[in-house]
Amino acid sequence: MKCRACVLGLSFVVAVCIAESASAYYNPSLGRFVSRDPIGYEGSPGNLYEYVGGRPNQLTDALGLKKGDGAPFDPEQSLDQILDRYSDNFFVEEARFCPLNIYFADQCGGFDGLTFISDSYIHVCLNKNEIKNEQTLAALLLHELVHVRQFCSALGERCPRRHHPPFTGTDPVAKPPTVDDSWTDDQKKEMCDECKRREGTAYSVSCSVVHKKYSDAWRKCQEVGKCVSCKWVCKEYQQSGCDEFPEATVPWEPLARLEKN
Repeated sequence: MKCRACVLGLSFVVAVCIAESASAYYNPSLGRFVSRDPIGYEGSPGNLYEYVGGRPNQLTDALGLKKGDGAPFDPEQSLDQILDRYSDNFFVEEARFCPLNIYFADQCGGFDGLTFISDSYIHVCLNKNEIKNEQTLAALLLHELVHVRQFCSALGERCPRRHHPPFTGTDPVAKPPTVDDSWTDDQKKEMCDECKRREGTAYSVSCSVVHKKYSDAWRKCQEVGKCVSCKWVCKEYQQSGCDEFPEATVPWEPLARLEKN
């Protein structure tokens, strides 16, 4: 049975056939689709066979081409949930005591995310155009919160143990890193090594959201990440270019489903 439109049955999702040109086969005996989403993990980051996030009574996706739960993903609506999900994470816990401002923007100095200091605040800019689902938001956010902790350490003190108004959503101008023309070759190499060290730590955390730690995909994710993030200062990356990040290999349990449980 080749179907895509669904209604909620008494015990499971029942398909309503609409056309032979529909994009997925449905097995009424199993009560589920048996064809993969034509857009792959963009439809569901953890399940290639999932239909509208398990909410057929609320959403539809006749062609199987809508991302996420059948509606455009809004990262701002998921930010607090992601922070709650990782509340036991060391870097999330530390960030809650920092003068921190997390905001979403159309660009962050040419990066998916950028952490910088301005006006006595540590700002985390997240490029909303590059965040496709909850899993990529979690990976990017944890990555930048590692940098928040690194900024605190660089300032010579632990993040101040006092609460500031966190996550204010203010949108200052993101400041991308630049190479100072006065730097010597030795200084540039030192900066390159420092960048690789910092980014290696950050990617070890963020890549663990999308890949099993120490797997080949996780290691590949780390190496590509260091290249992408440090090519502004590392001559070797500028000359060789950077590979593509590997696709996510770890399933993601949607936040909405966790709330129901």
